[in-house]
Amino acid sequence: MSGQGSARTGALRGARSRLTGSLDAGAMFAATVDEEILGVGSVTPQPHWSGGRDAYGLELVAPHAARRGIGRALVETARASTLPSASPRRRCGTPCRSGTGEPFRGPHREHD
Repeated sequence: MSGQGSARTGALRGARSRLTGSLDAGAMFAATVDEEILGVGSVTPQPHWSGGRDAYGLELVAPHAARRGIGRALVETARASTLPSASPRRRCGTPCRSGTGEPFRGPHREHD
């Protein structure tokens, strides 16, 4: 088996493992057209460093279906789904700005 084939097999195994884990812990969505699956998305609760829970989202779209809004639709579906143990707030990293216009210096800033 060539190195490229082995890498592809490993990547497929990793993707299957991640998707299977998503089914166990959260919600999974599929985008289909005429029974063909063009994309999948999942959302799972994850522990947050503060002790709360956050939602982790993943979406995959078939290469031939790219640039058709499928990934965006999967993300919106995941956002609309309710996971009671996940925080409803959004987080962003260091580029956030404080109320003074200065860059936020902490690990993250939460927004309502």
